[in-house]
Amino acid sequence: MYVVCVACRSFHITHHVLSVSSHQIKGWGGASILLCARVVAEVQSLCRSSFCGVELELPKAMCCTRGCDNTLGTLHDLATAALGGGDANAGTTCTHGHATRLQPFVGMLPGAEDAHAAQLLYWLRIVQDHLHRESSPAVGVDDVDASSDNDGGDGTTTASMFTSLATALVRWAAHTFHEAGSSSSHCPRVWVPVRHDNSGRALVLRPVCEHAECLHAVRTQSQRAMDDVASLMATHAGHRHAGMGGSHVWTVPLRTLVERSGRVLAALTQATSYGDEELLTFPASSISAAVDALLTALPPGAQASIQRLSDLHKALREPLRWVQVVAHRERSDALSHQWLCSHHAKDTELAQLRERQQQLVDAVSMSVEWSWHDGQRLHVFDRLCTATLEHAFRAKLIEVELRCSDHSQTVQFLASGMVIKESGARVGRVSLKTYVC
Repeated sequence: MYVVCVACRSFHITHHVLSVSSHQIKGWGGASILLCARVVAEVQSLCRSSFCGVELELPKAMCCTRGCDNTLGTLHDLATAALGGGDANAGTTCTHGHATRLQPFVGMLPGAEDAHAAQLLYWLRIVQDHLHRESSPAVGVDDVDASSDNDGGDGTTTASMFTSLATALVRWAAHTFHEAGSSSSHCPRVWVPVRHDNSGRALVLRPVCEHAECLHAVRTQSQRAMDDVASLMATHAGHRHAGMGGSHVWTVPLRTLVERSGRVLAALTQATSYGDEELLTFPASSISAAVDALLTALPPGAQASIQRLSDLHKALREPLRWVQVVAHRERSDALSHQWLCSHHAKDTELAQLRERQQQLVDAVSMSVEWSWHDGQRLHVFDRLCTATLEHAFRAKLIEVELRCSDHSQTVQFLASGMVIKESGARVGRVSLKTYVC
């Protein structure tokens, strides 16, 4: 775990007296980086709007070693050095020789778009440099593998380098759609240009499965989805413009979105140790060529209607699904839900949890049977209710609510026996364990 500590200058006016003070913004772990960036941006915005003529000093990063208060440098210089270094393990030292990794400072520059985009461009640079060194004849394969796999407790292994790039792309794309005012569940967020199989010349867009360990474009064709990329352009720039009848048409930066997505997918496809070869069906060279062609075909600042992208996904027979991937809904962020193909939708944290839960339910139902009698005949509870009742019985609960397919009922555990609260029907438990002597 590392600590990111950013010091900035803020100004306060008390009783018409201007005072100058220094505040520190401390963060633990990668999750705090964007928060630090937001705080720095808010302080600068407050100064510009409320204290005209007063200028803030450039935010500085401080050494986080206990007992050391040395300055590492300005936040801008450290972030720039990290972006230009091409090494995920690059670092700097204070005057006392304490080492600090540069990677956490990437994306901490003020401005929300800068933060997400900087993280994406940083990891893209890291991966591209790694692939270049890997393919360079001047560097032995053994040397590359040794340097890549040696994380030193703080560094980045080759596998996590690739997943960090994929994750950065999805986070940036999610932020882009959010800034456009659109829900991420409306349509896929990551798109790449490819050559249409039939024509071989037309550039078309295809959605990308967002699974971090196997980012891949879906190979699917439809006669209803042969429109050239240029036909998806909105007629006005900006996040929204007036559509038919005065309605707002929300747009995203098509050229930027597709270029960055394509560059990332090309780099990851080139990596031999990344993803499933059967799903990475578009060669890295063809993706890069399609991106270059797209930059020629689209003008700078080209926008695309989010509704048009959604319509394109439907025309392709919706190859991706909006899936909850985390096991607990409390974890709500840009990656709690993702657009996944049918293959990877079965491999999420939530899907694995449900599979384990089903295995436990099956195991309980094979060891014990719960039933209730309505006065005429015996009814056996289903497997899920059986597991719920067995847990309540072993936990010595007073009562438990069962949610059946078409109704709910409560079972009470009384000293006189177990009954259904609503009807008074008796509930029984029979062990199905068999012992062999």
